[in-house]
Amino acid sequence: MHLLRLRGADRLAEVLRGTDVRLIVSGHAHHTGCGALAGIPVWVGPALAYGVAAVPPKGRLRAGADAGFSRIDVFGDQIVATAVPLSTADQVYDVDAAERLRMVHEVVGAW
Repeated sequence: MHLLRLRGADRLAEVLRGTDVRLIVSGHAHHTGCGALAGIPVWVGPALAYGVAAVPPKGRLRAGADAGFSRIDVFGDQIVATAVPLSTADQVYDVDAAERLRMVHEVVGAW
């Protein structure tokens, strides 16, 4: 995930600081996540195609057909984000982590 993280987050935080932004919605990282930026909640929605195992066996990367979507409810000043799973099916991939990291480096390097 380190390779795919938001770059320049401090610059975005500076732009958002003091605004009326109440939630930052982003997608997708093949698994749901949340955090905060400049004191604003950040929601990373699940992928519609497949989910990546957050804790795979050592040295492996795994993905299953665990698709989902985000439901975001606004109740006055409150916001509730929920990951809604669509399926739990067969495995999509199971690869060597070093092999996948090399592939990602090649793609990111091409940008």
